[in-house]
Amino acid sequence: MLPTITIELRHLRDDTYESRISDPQQQDILRCEFTFNEDDPFFVRGTQYLEEDGQRRDEQVEPGFIQRMGKHFYDLITAGKDDLKNYVRLNNELRGGFCITFALDSKTVKEKPQIKEPDDKEDTLQIRLIEALRERQKANPDGIERLSEGADLLWRVPWEYLHDGNEFLALSGRAYLTRKPIGLGELAAIKSPQPLRLLVVVSSPNRVPELNSEKEIGVIQEAIDSARLNGWLEIDYLETATLSNLRSKIKHFQPHILHYTGHGGKLPYSNETYLACEDDDGELKPIFGDDLRRITASSDSLQLIVLSGCMTAQTHHQDALKGIGTTLLQGNLPAVLAMQYSILDESGIEFASKFYEELSQGSSVLEAVNEVRLRLYDLRGKDRADWGLPALYLRTPEIHLIDTSMPPKPLATKPEQVDIGGLPVVRGFVGRKKEIRDVRQAINLPQMPAVYIYGLGGVGKTALTAKVIEKVKQDKSVEAVCVIRCDKMEPIFAMVIEKMANFISYQGKEDHARAGQLLKESNIAIDERVSLLSNAIKDRRYLFIFDNFESLFVKLAPCGELRDDDLTRFFSSIFDHNWHSTFVFTCRYEWQLLSEKGLPVENILTIHLPGLTRHQTIQHMNNLAGPLSRLDYKEQLRLLPLIQGHPKTIELLDSYLHKHTVSQVLEDENLRGKLLEDVGAYFMDGLWQDLNTDEQQALEILVVFRSSLTANDIQKLVSKKEALKKLTGYSLLQLEGGGKGYVVPPVVSEYVLAKIGKGECKKLHKKASDFYIYQHDELLKSASEAEPLEVLCGVMRMLTQRGMREQAEMITTSLLEIHHHLFEAGEYEQADDIVCAIYDHLDMQGLRELLKELLKKSIYSLEGPNRYVAMGNLASLLNEEGKWRDALNTHQECFEFFRSIDAKSQMASAIGQQAQIYQDRGEYGQALSLEQESLVLGEEIGNKGGIFISHYRIVQLLDLMGRYDEARKQGEEGLKMARELNHKAGEARFLHQLGITLNGLNRPKEAFKRFTESLAIREQIGDKAGQADSLSEIGKLLLAEGQFKEALDYFQRALNIDRALDIQVKVAISLEAIGVVFEEQGYYEEALIKYQEALQLFPQYGSPQDIVRTERNIARVKSKM
Repeated sequence: MLPTITIELRHLRDDTYESRISDPQQQDILRCEFTFNEDDPFFVRGTQYLEEDGQRRDEQVEPGFIQRMGKHFYDLITAGKDDLKNYVRLNNELRGGFCITFALDSKTVKEKPQIKEPDDKEDTLQIRLIEALRERQKANPDGIERLSEGADLLWRVPWEYLHDGNEFLALSGRAYLTRKPIGLGELAAIKSPQPLRLLVVVSSPNRVPELNSEKEIGVIQEAIDSARLNGWLEIDYLETATLSNLRSKIKHFQPHILHYTGHGGKLPYSNETYLACEDDDGELKPIFGDDLRRITASSDSLQLIVLSGCMTAQTHHQDALKGIGTTLLQGNLPAVLAMQYSILDESGIEFASKFYEELSQGSSVLEAVNEVRLRLYDLRGKDRADWGLPALYLRTPEIHLIDTSMPPKPLATKPEQVDIGGLPVVRGFVGRKKEIRDVRQAINLPQMPAVYIYGLGGVGKTALTAKVIEKVKQDKSVEAVCVIRCDKMEPIFAMVIEKMANFISYQGKEDHARAGQLLKESNIAIDERVSLLSNAIKDRRYLFIFDNFESLFVKLAPCGELRDDDLTRFFSSIFDHNWHSTFVFTCRYEWQLLSEKGLPVENILTIHLPGLTRHQTIQHMNNLAGPLSRLDYKEQLRLLPLIQGHPKTIELLDSYLHKHTVSQVLEDENLRGKLLEDVGAYFMDGLWQDLNTDEQQALEILVVFRSSLTANDIQKLVSKKEALKKLTGYSLLQLEGGGKGYVVPPVVSEYVLAKIGKGECKKLHKKASDFYIYQHDELLKSASEAEPLEVLCGVMRMLTQRGMREQAEMITTSLLEIHHHLFEAGEYEQADDIVCAIYDHLDMQGLRELLKELLKKSIYSLEGPNRYVAMGNLASLLNEEGKWRDALNTHQECFEFFRSIDAKSQMASAIGQQAQIYQDRGEYGQALSLEQESLVLGEEIGNKGGIFISHYRIVQLLDLMGRYDEARKQGEEGLKMARELNHKAGEARFLHQLGITLNGLNRPKEAFKRFTESLAIREQIGDKAGQADSLSEIGKLLLAEGQFKEALDYFQRALNIDRALDIQVKVAISLEAIGVVFEEQGYYEEALIKYQEALQLFPQYGSPQDIVRTERNIARVKSKM
């Protein structure tokens, strides 16, 4: 049994605490009082830093911060003395290892939290949590018990990161850190149960972010496999995690370990922690610590509960014995292992893998946890939080759960369940053994990063790929699979990049989030982005699938040219790098780029997918269970020459035989005596000819839609039910998997589009755009004399101005589809009207890449004024990326054009856009002159929108120039104007600007009120960038009042938003503000780090004034150190 050093921490009064550190014989090593409160900057900054570490990019890590935080807390409880360090170093009894147990104050009070109704009545998750809180109040009428404020603070400190000046105690290799409430007695050592029973509880309720539970379960299975095969361990699963199911499973399975994988959280207002379990309908049902304690109390077997949900170890504002992790210790449960903060998905998986591997090899729970810490440290390093996140609550000195001296007793295994990544394996999939083997071998060969599978439409390329995914997941030859269905998205570079970047970021591995963000960074060259991606995933085995790749090709180009030059550059650059990952493409045509690149055969596997063999074709016929399966063998053989092993043709023929007999098919002069290269197209001819005029017209209408259509949509487009019945019967119209909607198979749509010609296609696209427009009949009725599209665009602008976010998102979805069809119809002017209408909404939501692609389409397709409007808007986006010189030149070019045609409204806009650039560069006089010039033009023509914008920017500039009285007068006028126009976004802007003005006039209370009002509106309308601005200004006011903790919180929130939106100049400003907070409190080293981080960004993104100011900050803080 390991000797134990106990660190007993009590709250005495106010900000005063007592630390008593005793040796294994309960003799004092050190006893002292210390001062501590929640404004402690290392507590405020540290807890926030740990919680957010999982999403932090490598360049955002603060080297040494966790160590400095750990040393700060160590010095607090040791009064800065070396007594504990010397005792540990000189005591021979501790050389073989020792426990450090934190015995923490557990004084409690009862509280009745005040509950407010949620602002968002549609937020079902928040509503359910508030309902759960009401149930808690009902069950506890005297109040919900929670820790006293002083005791609560002790439980929230991350003691696992203590650093004695030489090393982290938890990483020393000798110290085993545990926690428990003061006064909780010890339990006797546990005898190893045989066999050990492990229950894995998987919880994934609706509307809760999905965790990678499947992978976590997989690594647990792998980790415990040897113990299971030796008969030392049995495992069972509970995947529908309701309270009643859990109670039943514990009762009947009698587990020794319960492992929970899922989310944890905190109730609003009371902040009680809970596990995110499910009710019978799959909705969120919070389960609290006392719920778990009750259902586990009757179990004599349970020894350890592992809670891998984030936040499950926190006892924030609650009784330590009422939290999830600690409540369970009240009874006879010896141990609980839980996470203190949100844990990165990958780290959670590594935690499970290493922990159960160690237990299976006979390690004690203490030893296993220490090995987990060391493994996470090796994985992510000392400056990342992962290794300190597990918190072990222990009531017994020894827990060895597996006795490896027991004789083996092999058990049967169960096959794993495999997710095939969204690609459908068609009914009756057969064959392809060689191709599957070849692709799998290519995936396992690092020198062969690309697989190109091409062949006739419907020959089974997608089905083959899905089978490959199924196999590689079974044998774990890849870590993760990214499926990009090219036919289900806009065929542009931005969409491909978006999907790849999201996949990379979601993996949660080191450098991945940064690589994912940089992949979308349009101001970085494409080949450089690919290099950054290659470097980030160089040691990872991912499988990237580009299915139906021909959707990215120039139409009717069998040579296989990509329609987007950026895509060509991107994929060309991919082939210039070495990868451990594999890129698989399925396509109907050869790809010109492959021959141009001249890739050697050892670097790419090319498969020209053939048809099925004779016996495979008959097997597929039988598996379909349709008319073909009911034919005898001889009749099936007679049909083989017409099918030529083409799976899609087999399915089409199966539908065809619902009407015709085999003899009729064989005796038809169009089907007899001829072998066709494209059997699918040949049968489309037969099916096409069998369709009457109504049916043909119905199919023509439907083939141009790229998105699935509901049954109601289909009925609106095609009124004749018999026609629809025929199309679905012939599989010309199919229901997508999961009942998402109806689609025309690509092989059918291409056949029909080629048959009807380009001119008719444009007409059909125009009809499709009208269909989406008239989906909004109710809106159109209110303005029956106006053009319908003008009405929708006007409504879109109104919704954006008024901050009606959900309605705006719904209209935007429709308008994007309308834009697609209008563009395909050659109606470029109308398509551009849509881009102008949705510009502000997309910009506000941070969807700048999509916006840039739409603007580029307008620029390339238009002539005259609209083209220059699009150029100006694109230039404004480029200015935000730091390309201000290019943007300024473009705006000047636009102005010259508009002046040549005397378009004063557009002239005013171009001048205003130039003024914004000068303002960003700190040239306020020049900016003000231009804005006033723009205002004069706007007033001359009565352009209310332009006047409004100019008015706001002039107020901004007056504030920046210190002319506050003028700014206040114009700001009040602008606020009145915004409210008269019901322009919510404008109202928020003027409120914010008035806050700045009032602060400049030394009226901070009034300024605070304005900023708070602005923030509320911006949160309501979803203006994320605006929220960050308001948060930052509120933080400045709080800082001026000496409210450091609150100020730091507001600055950090602003920083998080700015980083998410990738607005680097604002990131720098927030970093600088955080530095000021640290400097004001005397933490000069932390302040210097923040100032230096800001200075790294300002030269590229900021103004000369920003650089000078930050350099002065650095010089000043260095002089204080």
